[in-house]
Amino acid sequence: MFTVGLVNLLFLVEYPQSMNLEIKEHGEILDPSKAEKDEGEDDANIPSMPFWQAVMIPGVLQFAFSFYFIKFAFYGNYYWIPTYLIEQLGYQKSQVVSITSVGSTGGIIGSILMGFLSDLIAIRSPVHLMACAVGATSLSLLTSIKDN
Repeated sequence: MFTVGLVNLLFLVEYPQSMNLEIKEHGEILDPSKAEKDEGEDDANIPSMPFWQAVMIPGVLQFAFSFYFIKFAFYGNYYWIPTYLIEQLGYQKSQVVSITSVGSTGGIIGSILMGFLSDLIAIRSPVHLMACAVGATSLSLLTSIKDN
């Protein structure tokens, strides 16, 4: 998790405009009849973009890999931690339920705090890096310290 956070800190493109990419936004996304169209623009004339060209847009791979590793870590912890704590570390089921609940609550509070902090700081990558470091440290402490 920390490594992915570090990669994001160094290479993630936060604003497409900084890479000289032009972004067109339409009015109502859910109602295409209300969407603003450029003069002379017809939906049939808009070419589709091949998958590989979309992947090559700056920042797409970084976001895709970040999302993959975040989901991988979340589901890995969600399904693996209870079994590991019971079978390998000898925790009771009631203790595992409490630990899992605290982890979920921490994730909710952490997500809110990360959003708030990233809105306050001009560069968002350090907030992500800090959150990855806290998550990795918490997981390491959970599996290395056993104390009732």
